[in-house]
Amino acid sequence: MAIITDRHVEIYQTIVSDLRESLGRVATIYLQPTQTDCAWCIYDPIHKRSSGLEASGYVWSTHPDYVSPLNDKVCPNCGGKGFTYTDNTVTVKGTKKELNYSDEEVINIGVFKPGTIRFACDLDDVLVTEGDRDGETYFDRAILVIYEGVRYKVMNISKSGLRDLYTCRVILERTNE
Repeated sequence: MAIITDRHVEIYQTIVSDLRESLGRVATIYLQPTQTDCAWCIYDPIHKRSSGLEASGYVWSTHPDYVSPLNDKVCPNCGGKGFTYTDNTVTVKGTKKELNYSDEEVINIGVFKPGTIRFACDLDDVLVTEGDRDGETYFDRAILVIYEGVRYKVMNISKSGLRDLYTCRVILERTNE
């Protein structure tokens, strides 16, 4: 019976990290955009849009001939919506494997479309709450994943590992959306 010591774990982690660093490619995970109130105008909750009035806390020009950019017009910052969106993306480095129809993994999860890949990365790199290995990953929240310039949607997420050697494997299916 083999005993896995802390030194064995450390050596394995170093080798796998070096391998992913040299062979891995960056995947960009697109998450739900964050909605924030417009800094330029006041949101009207009754009409659910911009009121067309300046926000009092916003520092406009102090010049005496200053004219409001709004003047009861559409706010140029939010387009009259009263809020703006900020894109949320996370980048993670990992490796991919093209899945073939004969792969046992493909047969087990029932993925049969061409262009489906398995992306593998360190679990710690994609955890939403650091250290919570049973918790949610950014792939759970992903709207879209772009890897090597190709758009994918998440089909399946699996976490596996022993001690400190945790990996996240994600089945990604090519999409045109």
